[in-house]
Amino acid sequence: MSSNTEADKSAKLSEPKASPSPHRSPSSSSISKASHRQSFTENLRNPPASPRHRHPSLTHAAIQDLLIHPASTSRHQNSKFVGREWGDITIGELTSSDDVRWIDIGSSVEEATLMLLQSPTGVVLVREGAHAAVPIFCFDYNDLNAYLLTVVGVSRPEGDQATLFHDIMTKAQGGAHISLREIQPLCSREAIVKMNSGVNLSQAIETLGSGIHRVLVTDSTGNVIGIISQLRMVEFFWNEGVNFPTIDQLNPVTLQDLGIGVRPVLSVQ
Repeated sequence: MSSNTEADKSAKLSEPKASPSPHRSPSSSSISKASHRQSFTENLRNPPASPRHRHPSLTHAAIQDLLIHPASTSRHQNSKFVGREWGDITIGELTSSDDVRWIDIGSSVEEATLMLLQSPTGVVLVREGAHAAVPIFCFDYNDLNAYLLTVVGVSRPEGDQATLFHDIMTKAQGGAHISLREIQPLCSREAIVKMNSGVNLSQAIETLGSGIHRVLVTDSTGNVIGIISQLRMVEFFWNEGVNFPTIDQLNPVTLQDLGIGVRPVLSVQ
């Protein structure tokens, strides 16, 4: 019994002692991960503002001041118009030949739509042939909407047009070629108004104010050289009103003081 105990003690003493594990310094990657975890924790302490958070809105007074006094970048006087009476300016000075886009009546609605999207005046003049100088009608976004409503079957045609609407809808849904000539009955029947480029703005405004959406500007030979619309007229007075004191002084005046929208509205059911 004692001999076995002594042998066990001798065996334990003869076994080599395990050396302690060497001290390991943290690697750069572990330090980076630790700092990343720390920064992530700090971010949780200060979460970003909610996307639903709304900044304080501009006060009514601030909005009104912006409307009365627009940014200075749009208030520079134009040497072309300063010192002149706005009523004496001719419509030819506000138009450009680049405004005029022509298309043949035999072209497809798709071709007309692509041209319409590129038109700066929002209208394409439709003519009988490539060499014709007289427009048959004007193709604009109202006409495009009327065509699309017909294609999807939303339009409610009158009795004598039901067949035409059905044929257009069937052909369009089948992917067939549909020309502007076929959809001409769907387009608006607004009269085409022409004015010589030498006509002044006073006369043009009277025409546009009567419900006409656009006027075709012609040269001395009757060729269309430009288009002036209601929107083009509004843009002109907004951008160039600083050149005309009689127009510029109207900016701070309210619509009520100007007498706009004060008349009672009559409706018939």
